[in-house]
Amino acid sequence: METTDAPATSVPRIPGYTPSRHLGSGGSSAVWLASRDKDGARFAIKCVTGALQGDQRSQRGANRETALREVRILSALRHEHLIRIHDVVELGGEARGSLGLVMDFAAGGSLTNLVKARRQLSVGETVTVLTPVAQVLAYLHAQGTAHGDISPGNVLFTAQGKPLVTDLGVAGVVGEENQSLDVGTDGFVDTSVSAQGGPGDGAREALQPERDVYSLAALGWYCLTGMAPEIAKHRPPLPLLVPDVPKGLAAALEAGLDPDPRARPTARELGTAVYRSAAAQPVDLAGSVHSSVIPELLTRRQAGGRPQRRSPLASAVLRLRPLRTVMTPRPERRTRKRKPQRGPRIAIRVGLLVAAGVSVGAVGWAFWLGVQEPASGSTSVVISGTAIQAPQADQPIPDTHLEALRSEDPIIAVHALSAVRDMALGLDRLELLANVNAAGSPAQAADETLKQQLGAEGIHFAGLTTSLSSVSVLGPHEVDRAVVALTATTSGYEERDRSDRLVKSQPAGEAQQLRLVLVRLAGQWSISEILGPG
Repeated sequence: METTDAPATSVPRIPGYTPSRHLGSGGSSAVWLASRDKDGARFAIKCVTGALQGDQRSQRGANRETALREVRILSALRHEHLIRIHDVVELGGEARGSLGLVMDFAAGGSLTNLVKARRQLSVGETVTVLTPVAQVLAYLHAQGTAHGDISPGNVLFTAQGKPLVTDLGVAGVVGEENQSLDVGTDGFVDTSVSAQGGPGDGAREALQPERDVYSLAALGWYCLTGMAPEIAKHRPPLPLLVPDVPKGLAAALEAGLDPDPRARPTARELGTAVYRSAAAQPVDLAGSVHSSVIPELLTRRQAGGRPQRRSPLASAVLRLRPLRTVMTPRPERRTRKRKPQRGPRIAIRVGLLVAAGVSVGAVGWAFWLGVQEPASGSTSVVISGTAIQAPQADQPIPDTHLEALRSEDPIIAVHALSAVRDMALGLDRLELLANVNAAGSPAQAADETLKQQLGAEGIHFAGLTTSLSSVSVLGPHEVDRAVVALTATTSGYEERDRSDRLVKSQPAGEAQQLRLVLVRLAGQWSISEILGPG
């Protein structure tokens, strides 16, 4: 039996069930894994108690009504990717009078936990997550219900990697009076739509399924980048953050995030576009679940990085039903495993650039390394089970990057500057650094030192990606100068020579807080200085 992770005094008394592990908490509830006494079956029990203050009796009564409303909604709905409710029980002990909702136990945990552990998901995994969620939303909308809080915490996984949508506690239902939809999770709430609706069809305006569509697109952005999308005027093009994202998927998510709710696709249309954009792949949950769950997983990876052989059950789960027409996923491209070859041990280490005489201000920039994978048409090899794109020396700077460098918004420009610098270091195209750093600046001097070391050894960094988060402009910026604060986090990467031979593998880096001084010359932003946190 699983051990209890929370203090014994906080474990609820649930008649007929034995709690074993705390799964999570919300604003007015706590969810526990519990075994049914009569047969040992496991369930997730949502104990709706809330924080009681003042008139506890009236608050407890309100909590009961909220719980019973969710029970009524869920009991009337049936969908294979929607969490099921099995029973409702009265809690005992200090929570006497409160209710426990007995629901499916999703052993794979939440999308929040998965992305926190993985930082971002692959395109194929994102398709596997979004398509069933879109199916659920299309079903709910057809039934006169809007979820109201599609967010990473409300998308769960079974041990087979099957996504489940949960928590209809704030759902809107056609016919209910004064149902407020001004709720949701920060970063995934559509702030462009008034909770009170607008002109037009009354029932549709009250339901506002467009809010769910926005949240679904935001969920896709989160899967691919590890962050919720910013508002439209500060949101960089998705290909800048995820260079290998298919054009169809990027366009679909942008359509779902359209500031005009009436211009957005329906949940069904968005789900269809996502499903058609790329082949679905199993979601690797091994690094994000409780240790007791790992033996149950069917989509985990074995030691050494090789995917575990998929069972017939997992294959059945991962066959996603088409939303509108019969759609056959494209077969995945086979990759050939290459045995790592020995090469000379080099002295190039990102953290050792201090010894090369790089100033403190430039050290932060020296740590901020990354390589974007080339566009379609490149070859691929496999090292330690991870597909790494081989460099292409003649790859041009994409038009989206060049346009972003000329954007008036320095937040958009900084993502492009990072991407172009990644190309320079990752593809052995060091001449591209001229598009990144201002001439004669400290940033250029730091990169000149790095260029000399990389050029002398013929080394590039393969497989390393840089995630930028918390990007903001410090203070009012001028037309031709801005200071941008951000947090940069790097994945693991491989040092490879010009023959693409593996020299050394490097682990993932720690998150770094940086300040970048940007200047704008001839209508294009470049970097002048790189500073530590202020």
